[in-house]
Amino acid sequence: MKTTVQSSSQTTQTKELKLINGDFSPVQAEEIVNELIAKKINFNTLKNFSSQVRFGHDDEYALQRVEELNEALETFHELLQDAKTQGKNLRIRSGISIDLV
Repeated sequence: MKTTVQSSSQTTQTKELKLINGDFSPVQAEEIVNELIAKKINFNTLKNFSSQVRFGHDDEYALQRVEELNEALETFHELLQDAKTQGKNLRIRSGISIDLV
C-alpha cells in the first residue's frame, strides 16, 4: 500500500509493509519473535559499540532501545508460557510503516 500525504511544506510518501500475519504454535511464535527481537537488540548493541569507538561515549538512544526490547522479550515470554500452559496458538500481526522524509 502506498500513501502520499501533502502538507504545506512538503510531500511525504509512506509505505506500509506486512512482515508477519498469521496463527502460530508456541514453538513457531517463539522462534519468530525471539529472532526478530534478537536482531533488533544486536543492531542497537552494535550501534552503541560504534558510538563508543568513534566518539568515546554511549549512544543513549541505542541503550534505551536495548532495555525496551529486553522488556518486550520478557513480556512475550510470559505470554508464550500462558499459551503453552493453555494449549493455545498465538496470532501475530506485525508491520512497519516507512516514510520518506
